[in-house]
Amino acid sequence: MFDPANIEQYLAGINFWVLEDIWSIVITLGLGGIIIYGLAAKTNFFRIKVPQWLTQEYIGYYIGRGAVILWGGFVTMVVNFILNIFAWFFGVIFRATFRLHQGGLDYKPTRRFTVLLILEISILIFSWF
Repeated sequence: MFDPANIEQYLAGINFWVLEDIWSIVITLGLGGIIIYGLAAKTNFFRIKVPQWLTQEYIGYYIGRGAVILWGGFVTMVVNFILNIFAWFFGVIFRATFRLHQGGLDYKPTRRFTVLLILEISILIFSWF
């Protein structure tokens, strides 16, 4: 287990200045410098103008715009679905209560009338509160 109080026993055997490691760093930095100098000085690579459709702003803008369109369409679809369910439910209740008040529904102990009567009573109870 690691003991922070005795950290020197863990670090005592590590040699940070190994010549092979420093030499690999020098080689890597040297090759990188040569490549960058070759690209910059000889080919004018860093002065090349990128087309507008390849810029970060353009790509990010259209990715964000697509995400907003997709999210907006999904939210609109879900909200319309929920609203249509409520509209259908309240339309059934409205038609049943309208017919009941107009006298178009007479009391016949059928299943449909019982359901409509229960809906009517439940709305009256919930509207009371």
